Order: sequence, then C-alpha cells, then structure tokens
Amino acid sequence: MKQFQAVSIGLLAAVFLSVSPLALGQANPGGAAITLADGERAIHARAIVPVAPEEAFRLWSSSEGIKEFLGVDSRIELKIGGPYELLFAPDAPEGTRGSEGCRILSYLPGRMLSFSWNAPPSFPEIREEHTHVVIEFESVAPGVTSVTLTHLGWRDGEDWDAVYEYFSLAWPGVMQYFARHCARTEADRARLAAAANAWVYLIVEHAREDMMETLTPEETGILRAHYNYLKELTETGRVVVAGPCTDMIGPGIVIFHAEDEDAARGLMENDPAVQAGLFKAELHPMRLSLLRERDYSETHR
Repeated sequence: MKQFQAVSIGLLAAVFLSVSPLALGQANPGGAAITLADGERAIHARAIVPVAPEEAFRLWSSSEGIKEFLGVDSRIELKIGGPYELLFAPDAPEGTRGSEGCRILSYLPGRMLSFSWNAPPSFPEIREEHTHVVIEFESVAPGVTSVTLTHLGWRDGEDWDAVYEYFSLAWPGVMQYFARHCARTEADRARLAAAANAWVYLIVEHAREDMMETLTPEETGILRAHYNYLKELTETGRVVVAGPCTDMIGPGIVIFHAEDEDAARGLMENDPAVQAGLFKAELHPMRLSLLRERDYSETHR
C-alpha cells in the first residue's frame, strides 16, 4: 500500500491535524465524528455552528465563503455542473493544484450541497475516478445550524484504502476550521449553549370534555389557525416538535426555543387556541439532552 504522505499539493490533513480536539469541543459542542454507514463505506463529519442555515450554505457554496473559513482560493460556480475546485496549491502545475475537475452535482439553497471529489495528486492512478460529497444544513435552533458532511462513492483497493484513511482525518479538520470560523465571539458561543435549552408548553385541558367531537365552525377555524401558527414557528426553526397525544389522554406538546421566560410565555399565550380559551396550557423549562438532528449517529442507521 502506498504510504500516506503529507505533501504540499492538495493535501488537507497536513494542515488540519494541527487543530486540537479541545478546540473543536469549544467551538462545536456537537462534535465531529467519523463513522461507517452499514454496507457502503462512508466518511461523516458534523459541526453545530451559531449561524443560520443560509449563511452556513454560503460559506460552503461560494469562493468568497471558502476563502473566509478555509483561507484557500477556489473556483466555484453555484449551478449544476459548475466547478467546485479548491486550489490548495495555486502555483503548482495545472492538474495538481487541488480539487480540479470536481463539479457541483446538486444543491438546495440553505439545505444541501453535493459535489464530486477527487484523490490528492499523490495518488495519480485514481485521481480521475471521482467520489462525491454531500453536505446537509439543518436548523436546530434560531441562528444555530447542524452541518453534516458525508463522503461517499469509495471503491476497493490499496490506493482507495489509503485515500479513505486520508480523508477520514482531513474532513473533521475542515469542520474544525469551519466551526472555529463561525463561533468567533462570546455571543456566538452563548447562542450555541442556549440551543441546548428549550421550553415546552403542555396543552392539559380543553374548553369542554367533548370539545373535539362537538367543534363549532368557529372553533374549527381557531384550531386551523393554531396549526398554522405552530407550522410557521416550525418553519422558522423556533418550534422543535409539536403534536397531540393521539390517545386523547396525554397532553398536547409544543417544544420550542425562546430567549427567556417572558418570550416563552408570550409564544404560548399567542397560540390562537390558547388565546380563545379552547386550550388550557402550562409552560415549563426544558433541556434538550438528546436531539436526533444533533446527536444522531450514522452507525445505527
């Protein structure tokens, strides 16, 4: 097997391994992990950063953004088939400067970016056989985004094993740089910490025992407004989850983020069904100790 070499052209790991795990933990409480998906080999790295999904997407999908957090020149055109070329060694001979020849495969602004990727120039025999990378952006709280990178398309062979090992080290380092760039201030770090805290209001009582079976047209309209109110708050990232217990014995549950108790109480009391007296609700503070979007591991997929 070829030895893994820290050469200057197109090699990410030699740069990124200088970032300590402690620095990652400070900038990125969600961590960045390497796991193997069942069946196909895959590399995964994750960061939770105190920026909106649109800003996280911009940093990954534009030459300006890559320059800001990674410090390298690039040729990126955000269109299907557009170049996604990071030039780690811009003065090297053409074809050995970085990810030349890689292309954008698909994207959804603020949600997903996919591009082809190649081996470092030190592996010329497989450099033209591209793998692909998918980066997903998901809001986990207002102004906080989970960014998950998955590197797929691996073949078999000694060279492929060496390149797989190489990027298993390199991509977490990239995420460290990305997380460090995004969490630059105390306010940023406070926003990350606040993302673990939430509020819940429980709908514990209806206006009458048989209300759901005897709704008037006016009450039906109020419940529709209640649903639309929570739907909008979910779409903007404020509500984490909402729904009723379908046995009609347990409470309705709305888990959400708010700046403080006054803001949380205001969100609950502005619910149209609570305002109209159809629902009686109780407010409680909550800690999101485990959250699938934040803590899910591909190992258990």
